[in-house]
Amino acid sequence: NVEDEAAGAVETVEEVQGDTDDAVNSALVVENESADSGSASDALPDGWAKDTDPSSGNVYYYNHATGVTQWERPVVAKDGTVDAAAEDQTPALADDIADVDNVEDEAAGAVETVEEVQGDTDDAVNSALVVENESADSGSASDALPDGWAKDTDPSSGNVYYYNHATGVTQWERPVVAKDGTVDAAAEDQTPALADDIADVDNVEDEAA
Repeated sequence: NVEDEAAGAVETVEEVQGDTDDAVNSALVVENESADSGSASDALPDGWAKDTDPSSGNVYYYNHATGVTQWERPVVAKDGTVDAAAEDQTPALADDIADVDNVEDEAAGAVETVEEVQGDTDDAVNSALVVENESADSGSASDALPDGWAKDTDPSSGNVYYYNHATGVTQWERPVVAKDGTVDAAAEDQTPALADDIADVDNVEDEAA
């Protein structure tokens, strides 16, 4: 009897041991499947990313394509759609990200405006330089006296006068070329004393010759 009981006890232990091994193996399989499932679930749906809110230190999720921001992790539903929390669940966070996007847009617009203003300024400066050069060229041309004319300083008054030895005309006013190409010279009797002085000089030169 004792031997029979001992044999029965051994058989019972072996059965329990087998059941235990089966249970352990099943647990390992379940654990591995859970680990694989967990790794897959760690991946976010397409278009989603996560970051840390600097004010609270909590992790949040955002999708720049749709503008959705939320504290809850988005998951893929059985029908393949993304089960994302409504955007109004985290209005402050959504507003912060929207503000960042607006600031970036405003900064890009400001840079574009500065470049446009810089371009307009460069064009204005170039135009001013062209006008200045044209004015300088025009001024240089206008400084030239008509053919046959010269200028000198009257020793008695220190004033500049203009004279034409070919015609004998002497005058205080500067002779200019009229639109029709003729020289607009003041009448000779405007400066009779000066004309007489130049005539005297011419007579002396003739006598000396």
